[in-house]
Amino acid sequence: MSKVRFSISLDEAHALRIRAAAAQVGMDVSAYMSSAALEAVERDERAREVFADIDERIADAEAVGSLPWPPAASDGDLDSEQVAEIAADWKAFFGAGQSAGEDHKGVA
Repeated sequence: MSKVRFSISLDEAHALRIRAAAAQVGMDVSAYMSSAALEAVERDERAREVFADIDERIADAEAVGSLPWPPAASDGDLDSEQVAEIAADWKAFFGAGQSAGEDHKGVA
């Protein structure tokens, strides 16, 4: 199998740590970096696979756009006291200057 050369730039302190770590496990830096990069790729691929369904659901929900906030209490799910409590919790978490549904993709 043919090899392809990559060139990366690191802070000297990081390079020294990587050289030491590679030596400690008996690998040259190239093999050590290749192994680490492939582990990262496999981890990222697995994460995308595991979360594909939820990512699709989030994208579908975001495509709908913003929903009115706070929700109308007349839908039978929340009374006005519950809506006020949720709004207070929201402001406590995000800050008083932020109303629910503003600039929080997927949250509202």
